Amino acid sequence: MLIKKMGFIAFLIILISGCIKNETKPCLRPNYFFEIDVKLSPEQAVFRVGDSIICSMRFSKNLVNIASGNTVDYSNSTGIIGGISVVMLDSVNKVFIPSIDSFAYINQIGFFSSPSINPNNGIFYNIIELSDRYEFKCTIVCKSKGVYYLSIDDASSTGLIGKNCTNSSIKATLQISSHNEVLYTNAIGNPPNTEPLSRMFCFRVL
Repeated sequence: MLIKKMGFIAFLIILISGCIKNETKPCLRPNYFFEIDVKLSPEQAVFRVGDSIICSMRFSKNLVNIASGNTVDYSNSTGIIGGISVVMLDSVNKVFIPSIDSFAYINQIGFFSSPSINPNNGIFYNIIELSDRYEFKCTIVCKSKGVYYLSIDDASSTGLIGKNCTNSSIKATLQISSHNEVLYTNAIGNPPNTEPLSRMFCFRVL
């Protein structure tokens, strides 16, 4: 539910900003559906306070529309925004505690922005458009002890500047060897569902 709220809020922000700044009118439903890979490093189950996690996304402007199989030149977009959410897994009460402030976020390529609604629930990542690609890279620094799961939300764009009905929905998938879902199962009592697992990274901070 937290992930879905972050994605909906991100879409509203780029919908409003894209229409006002670029006079681009998106359709009510996305016209394109893309997929991008997200990498996290290091891929370990245990960190210590002060340790860093590198999150990176890098992909071509020529993207395959998974709805049609056609390649789309997605240059000169109004912007691509997604969300990162972090929750602590409370093993005593079997609940999720929003914990975005348990980490520090340092921009390297692209930038972060905070939602005006429920800012404690997550943070937005803004993918930057370069001459030949899109890219985002950041450092996430552990500040507090606990068992967490970090989730990379899907991204969205209101479309290409000056071109109506070119808005897109962009599925973000973590390309990691292990999601460490055993930490989630041990804390909550049930394994995570398959769909959230594809974007989830569980870990412990000591």
